[in-house]
Amino acid sequence: MIYDFKRKDINIKDFNLQIMNKTLAMFEYDGLPDTLPVKELEKLLQINGYAFVTVSIHAPVMGATICQNCTIS
Repeated sequence: MIYDFKRKDINIKDFNLQIMNKTLAMFEYDGLPDTLPVKELEKLLQINGYAFVTVSIHAPVMGATICQNCTIS
């Protein structure tokens, strides 16, 4: 597809997706529970700037445990 400078909304969306895809591989997480998907955690951090995990006695949304020994390398 040829770049169309008149379609700014699509160009901005494509640029943001490119940046998110490039930055997805910047960090490696160690010690996360298997129930906490790394891609979902990273997406929350990129879009919102923060993420949190809670323990639920009902069906878990992101995970059932709090990661106490997680490290970012």
